[in-house]
Amino acid sequence: MENSESGNVLAVIPARHASTRFPGKPLAAISGKPMIQHVVERVRRAHSVSRVVVATEDARIKSAVEDFGGEAIITPTIAPVPTASPRWPRTSQPIFM
Repeated sequence: MENSESGNVLAVIPARHASTRFPGKPLAAISGKPMIQHVVERVRRAHSVSRVVVATEDARIKSAVEDFGGEAIITPTIAPVPTASPRWPRTSQPIFM
């Protein structure tokens, strides 16, 4: 199925620093760049995506994203969240305001 609204998709990438298995993973260097930069660059290649936003609970990740020209927002940490999925409703409000 093809999207008739091509080029009008918002991609939100969740990026947690407080992972239990690999704390700080989004900032881990891969070929001289933080992992989150590789992810953002690949998402930007999608033809239907017009905007990419990294949603994080950590100022270090937000700063790293902004350093390479990306857009990031801080999401509130209300309670421990085992996965990123339950955070998306908290992410959408600051993006669309």
